[in-house]
Amino acid sequence: MKTIISRLLHTPSLRLLAVSAALVLGTALTFATAAAQDPSTPVAPAQNRVSTLPGPEAVAEHWTTGFPLTGAHERTRCESCHVRGEFKNTPKTCVGCHTASARISTVVITSSHVPTTQQCSVCHNTLSFASAQFDHSGIAPGTCATCHNGTNATGKPAGHLVTTASCDSCHNTFTWVTVRFDHVGVTPGSCATCHNGARATAQPGSHIPTNLACDTCHSTRAWNPAPMNHTGIANGCSNCHASGLSFAGVAPVAPPGAHIPFGTATCESCHSAASFASFAGTQMNHAPVAGVPCATCHETGRSFTGVTIVTRPTPAQDPSHPTSGDCGSCHTSTTSFRTGVATQPANHIPTSQPCTLCHTTPGTYAGGTMNHAGISSGCAACHSSGLSFAGVVPVTPPATHIPTSQPCELCHAAGKFNNFAGGTMSHAGIASGCASCHAVGKSFFGVTVVTPPGAHVPVGTAACESCHAVANFTGFGGTQMNHAPVAGVP
Repeated sequence: MKTIISRLLHTPSLRLLAVSAALVLGTALTFATAAAQDPSTPVAPAQNRVSTLPGPEAVAEHWTTGFPLTGAHERTRCESCHVRGEFKNTPKTCVGCHTASARISTVVITSSHVPTTQQCSVCHNTLSFASAQFDHSGIAPGTCATCHNGTNATGKPAGHLVTTASCDSCHNTFTWVTVRFDHVGVTPGSCATCHNGARATAQPGSHIPTNLACDTCHSTRAWNPAPMNHTGIANGCSNCHASGLSFAGVAPVAPPGAHIPFGTATCESCHSAASFASFAGTQMNHAPVAGVPCATCHETGRSFTGVTIVTRPTPAQDPSHPTSGDCGSCHTSTTSFRTGVATQPANHIPTSQPCTLCHTTPGTYAGGTMNHAGISSGCAACHSSGLSFAGVVPVTPPATHIPTSQPCELCHAAGKFNNFAGGTMSHAGIASGCASCHAVGKSFFGVTVVTPPGAHVPVGTAACESCHAVANFTGFGGTQMNHAPVAGVP
């Protein structure tokens, strides 16, 4: 049957006849429609009405018009499109019929339809409007939310990353899940809004301790490598740079084993923010290590990483320099050992000996034990009556000392410096004034003086040395009598 119809339609005269019949039929249907709308027009019984659904012939014919009848169009009444039986200028596009302003009354785009300028056939087929395969081709970039707002189409879920960027900044049109996140437009410093461990990867437990924003060091391409940025860090260096610390993806610079001792001082006491990339060339600051003994660093033979340090001179370099004791005992300057050197007080015992000869306790000059080693003269410079010196009360001649202007060491030997008792009397240089010591009734501290015996020859006012010679000072016996001095004695 179909073969016969196909041949008839390919015969020009028969095809013209068929078209004419269709027009007549359409006209008749038009009048029938009008009559149905006019209550005064009689209506034929339903069983006598002519069906206007397109038959196989019409379907085949439509293939030659550029508008093939497929899907729902095969079941659509001819007069739905060919109004009043007119075939000319019948729309061939979807929007020609499926819009509110079309001349044909049919299903139209609803107000909730996805906004688009594409042809209906891009997504819909002729079987049903419901089974639409959406094609995003031609959708203007950045307009996703026009549809994907939770009403027209699926919108962002409640747990979505906080962003005002368009969906297509990260998502593609194939699936939501395959996301390529684009950080363009993300507000600087807001990384933790998403990177909190719930919505996106957060800092690992072993991350360097910081309260700075992620993008201070990290880029949007990858977490590593992340160049360390010390901007805004002015203290707390040891939180990261103390010996033995390590963090995720970071090997922080720690003090070398030969670092100069710094006690409890902080890194930033010497190292400045400008030197964070390299610790070399740091200016030494002694203020934070004031409680650390100087010799901890400046003792002979000491050396440290990155530091050229001045140490205690060796005896070969300076024979006069003390070989023990803390530097701070004498040196008060932390910038030069040549300046700020503590000197002896103005009332120090006069001496040219090294300080350490007497001062043996590092850091203090008080209570030095007097050491007379090497002193063989000049005793009176310290031991004369009435003298006193810083921290020292020297032994001075007692008030009952034998009167003399001779130097102490004439009688008192070095072996007696700790005890002046038992000095051997020396009359050297004494040629007169014997009675000053040897007159009757004289006595002196620590000395038993020989005085004239009671049965001594009367001498009147004559001096001892008138008869007694210097050679006889240790023994007065055998003196040659000299009458000249006692010429006035009866």
